[in-house]
Amino acid sequence: MKPKTLVVLAAISGASALAAFLAFQSKEASQRSPASGTTGTPLLPALKPRINEVASITLRKANSEARIERRDGTWVVANRGGYPAKFEMVKQGVTQLADAKIIDAKTSNKERYAAIGVQEPDAPDAGSTLVRFADAKGETIASLIVGKAETGPAAADAMFGGAATGKMFVRRAGEAQAFLADLNAFNAEADPMQWITREFLKMPRERMQGVTIVHPGGEQVVVSRDSKDAIDFTLQNMAAGRELSYAGAATNVASALDFVSLEDVKPAAEIDLSKEPGPVATFRTFDGVLITARTGKVDGKDWVAFQASLTPEAAAPPRGESQPEAGQSDGGQPKTGPTRAELEAEVAELNAKLSPWVFVVGDFKHKQLAATMESLLKPVEGGAEPGSTSVGPSVDSSLGPVGPSPAPEPGAAPAPEPALTPAPNSDTPEPINPPVDPPKLDPTPSETPSNPAARK
Repeated sequence: MKPKTLVVLAAISGASALAAFLAFQSKEASQRSPASGTTGTPLLPALKPRINEVASITLRKANSEARIERRDGTWVVANRGGYPAKFEMVKQGVTQLADAKIIDAKTSNKERYAAIGVQEPDAPDAGSTLVRFADAKGETIASLIVGKAETGPAAADAMFGGAATGKMFVRRAGEAQAFLADLNAFNAEADPMQWITREFLKMPRERMQGVTIVHPGGEQVVVSRDSKDAIDFTLQNMAAGRELSYAGAATNVASALDFVSLEDVKPAAEIDLSKEPGPVATFRTFDGVLITARTGKVDGKDWVAFQASLTPEAAAPPRGESQPEAGQSDGGQPKTGPTRAELEAEVAELNAKLSPWVFVVGDFKHKQLAATMESLLKPVEGGAEPGSTSVGPSVDSSLGPVGPSPAPEPGAAPAPEPALTPAPNSDTPEPINPPVDPPKLDPTPSETPSNPAARK
């Protein structure tokens, strides 16, 4: 073969090899292009420009789903009847994904998805979560499959799988390529209850005068104290030969509203407590606020509905005297208690939070609300004296009737008994007005949105 021919063939062979190399490089580059995910580029490029258009967030696992929606400017949990969601949790989740960057491209092989937890959420044994952001029309803005958190080697005890590095494995829905992204333990929680503030009622024991619990069979449990200075409450009408099961048993009943958190919640219109009613507990404060807790069993769960009201004499001045306005003093002395107007405002706020809903409050709290004489008492050691019919103080009539009242002295008018039932029309839930300005999710440092997750 002539030398000139060899040169030509070598040139052709070299050109072919170069073309093949460039084609391979082009393919690799296309997999790491901004459209597919170059290191340092946004994980969800469509989300940040439209962050304030997000109207719903759906998080779905194999066996659970949370649907968060923005309604009238308030973020709510749609599959809990529209109960208010934690706004800060919503905002943090959206802005975290909008700001997330790709660190590295990982596998595009379906067989390896399970190892990093980015398989489809309905796959067998899947631990992944599908997160979908949609606009007001329900059209998808962005969606992502969130997998496992990356763990560092031997940074923690091996039994815990290493220490989290602040990075998570993810895969954009509908795409094969998986990535490692800087999500710093993103909360891909698909349990709707995790998006709700659990504590919903706090009425300190220090305000309480007493509690009356009326059971469907007629039994009444009454605990009370005469003054705020008294630390312990007294159980009324204890039978002979019985004593408190432990020293603070009566006080424990009065503490039931100290901290009330929910385990489940539904709109009041969806739960009928009258079908299998339970006890009704009425809590009364020294300043005349009444909190009534009606219980009932529905579908095997113990539910509670709360209603606030005022006694007629709440914060009322003596006859012929005027009540000082809020913030004013009475005869040069500082005002020591709330005015009637302030108490009415408190009751309205409580009913706005409580009346539209029924709650599951857990076994321990439900036992406090449904305490019986049997649950609070035990036999006295050594037994009662022969002929005794009752031990303990008599019933406090201000907390409601328990058994027949004693006959009045001759010529004396019977003392009136304050009602423990809610005020007229208090069964009608107060409307909940949404915030005027809808919250924005634009993650700018200057933004300080009001929290619309406050209960309506």
